[in-house]
Amino acid sequence: MDTKKNCTFNRDTGLELVKSFYASGQKPKIFCDSNNIAYHVLQYWKQVYKNDIQHNTDGNFLPVKLIGNKNTIIKVVVNGNIKIEVEQNSDLHLFKQVVNVCRSCG
Repeated sequence: MDTKKNCTFNRDTGLELVKSFYASGQKPKIFCDSNNIAYHVLQYWKQVYKNDIQHNTDGNFLPVKLIGNKNTIIKVVVNGNIKIEVEQNSDLHLFKQVVNVCRSCG
């Protein structure tokens, strides 16, 4: 049996790996062991993913996978001090407008 761990990914595959890790809810070591991935590789792609999120200043929403019942409430903090609560089935266009107003107000 080949026990060599996968250590190379292109950018798209590496970012998909991180999304899969977060969606799994597993601890990093368990995720890496079960997917035959070197731990340091997951850590590298997590940092790339984090940097992508921090530099996403174009006002686009990032996908979020909700786990739980259908009445989940999303809590968003804008600029560190404005808190918005949104039910899962809310009008996302209106929500985006509210966030943009909050950003512009500082």
